[in-house]
Amino acid sequence: MENYRLKNASDISSDEDNFEILKCNITGECQYEDVQWTLICDRSGSMYGDKFNCLLYTMVKMLEYFLEDSIKRNNTHIIHIIAFDNEIAELKIKINKETKLESFKEEIKKILTPKGMTDIGLALNTLNKTKYEENVSMHNVIFMSDGEVTVGVSNAEKLKEKLEIKLNNITAGTPAILGYGVQHDIDCMEKLSSVPNGEYHCIESTEGAGVVYGEVMHSCLNGYCRNTELILEGGQVYDFKSNIWVDKLSIGRLLFNKPITWTIKRDHIDKEVVAKLIGESITGEKKEILISMVSEPEKGEVNREVERYRLRYLTQKLLAETRQLIEEGRQSMWRGPPNAQPAISRLKRQNAGKLSLFKPDSDDENDILSPPPIKRQRAWPNNEDDGEVESSSSGSSSPERNMVIKTPKEKMIERLEDHMKMLKEYIETNGDDTGFVTVLCDDTYVAICSLRAHNGRHFIVARQVSQGNQRAYMASDMSDMQVEDFDNIISPHQMLRSHTTPYASQQVVKTIRAVSDNVL
Repeated sequence: MENYRLKNASDISSDEDNFEILKCNITGECQYEDVQWTLICDRSGSMYGDKFNCLLYTMVKMLEYFLEDSIKRNNTHIIHIIAFDNEIAELKIKINKETKLESFKEEIKKILTPKGMTDIGLALNTLNKTKYEENVSMHNVIFMSDGEVTVGVSNAEKLKEKLEIKLNNITAGTPAILGYGVQHDIDCMEKLSSVPNGEYHCIESTEGAGVVYGEVMHSCLNGYCRNTELILEGGQVYDFKSNIWVDKLSIGRLLFNKPITWTIKRDHIDKEVVAKLIGESITGEKKEILISMVSEPEKGEVNREVERYRLRYLTQKLLAETRQLIEEGRQSMWRGPPNAQPAISRLKRQNAGKLSLFKPDSDDENDILSPPPIKRQRAWPNNEDDGEVESSSSGSSSPERNMVIKTPKEKMIERLEDHMKMLKEYIETNGDDTGFVTVLCDDTYVAICSLRAHNGRHFIVARQVSQGNQRAYMASDMSDMQVEDFDNIISPHQMLRSHTTPYASQQVVKTIRAVSDNVL
């Protein structure tokens, strides 16, 4: 690992400047032989149409990738597809270098054809009852669902327990959980992915499914170590999931050829941080990585790379706070009776252009989107009457007394807009050749729009998970976002067209291209 400091120790005068990064990039190649795959796919009625076609295409492309790997390594890929609604259909495929794939497409299409309801517990029970007797290097489980449980066990903790039963008894591999579309159950998917070494991927659009499957495949086949922890002495590392600083961070899996960077700070400015990564390989061999190099700028200078990661940290904090605000439901401060529903407008598909919101015509100054009027408020300290006073609707009322108290949502939007302005000023001054800061602008913009959307939670989670885990996939399709607040319309913002982030290494992009056409 390499340790880089924002400023020279003699220039650090505040906690704001106490900022560093740890970088780790493990080069090489994972050595494995035969591989078992269990692909658990939701085929309930909501998967009809584009979702089904995209999933079918992706599955066939995955088989082609497995065939190429078998030819390269002279190994075998054993695939078990569990397709579920309120019933189960299964398909087992064995691929080696001599396999002909032509016949499998129709078989996959047959078992994945959408119908019925969603019973996740039934799918996990099927996984647990299946005896996997092949001697393999790893067993990867990829679970995908696009909705909520509509029949069977719905308790997320119990569903996690079902998944863990099998994971505790199979060869080292990756449990990857994919939430597909804006209707999937985020809480359930996150709970399932909280198993050891689990990964949660939030896919906001049909086009993103192939990209995510490609990234997951690369992750599965390029593991360096698992059960990994980052442990610090004399410092702390930022945990984006809980939005706090900790001295021990659970990483899960470290991958070959995937550079990863952590944000850290020191407990004492004049004392260096001692950090180590500990984990184990897929064969059980203990792994440990220590800091091999420490870099500190000359007095009066600033490390520009660390500075950009500081911008990332500030953006991550805002994403976490925005998500928390959305999940607490504080944004639902509507006037009118409890049953009043806000007007909803769908955003058009505008990945390649500007995303803008339009206010509907309305002559009603007191429509349900307006903030509630203030009937009583305290007098200001310099007022002779230090008791409560009535806010008058007449023109004689002072501006202070007619001041509108902003909601937590409105305050958060202001903070996000200020942050966006700062990021764009940084780009204008310093440039952004890699698109690193531009992605932060997109994160911030999605956060603003999510606060104004009926279904904004899925979009903020997709961006937070991608940015926090430094994933290759970037959720950029907002066409399914439903906007419900047209007040204080923000300036249009040009979002990046790419489905991949600056974190995507060449090796990851190569795998993604093998199973998806949606990589720019």
